[in-house]
Formats: sequence, structure tokens, C-alpha cells
Amino acid sequence: MSEANMKMVVFAEEYELKPIEAMFLAGLFEKAAEVAEKPLIEVIKLAICNAEVGNYIAGLARKVGATPEAAVEYKKFAGSAA
Repeated sequence: MSEANMKMVVFAEEYELKPIEAMFLAGLFEKAAEVAEKPLIEVIKLAICNAEVGNYIAGLARKVGATPEAAVEYKKFAGSAA
């Protein structure tokens, strides 16, 4: 597992994200890194250490995870992992 993936697991646990919400962290962090023009790992570490950034990313993950489309994708993902 890469350092970025391990840090995303830490982030998901710290913000008590449900699996359906955590599933979207990679995309959210990648987009944030692109917009901030910073390396992915830096953005993840910032979100872990800075509550304002962390709450923002966690809020987005919760919002996306609550959509009907997310439920469909999560069922596909969970089914393929079985």
C-alpha cells in the first residue's frame, strides 16, 4: 500500500467516514492536489493536520457518499471485492 493510501485510511478513520464515503477520498484528494498545484501526499497530510481542510474534504466525501449514484457504485465495488 502506498503512503498516500495509508494516509487516506488514517484520514477516513480520524473523520469516522463510512466505507461508501471513504471510497471517494482518492478522487477528492487528487482533485484538491490538482487545484492547489501541490503533491497528493502533501494535500492528504494537510487535511490530517488542519481541521478546516480536513472537515472540508470529509464533508465533500459525506455529501458524495450520500448520493444515489454513490450507492450504485458502492454496490458494484462491494460485489467485486467479495
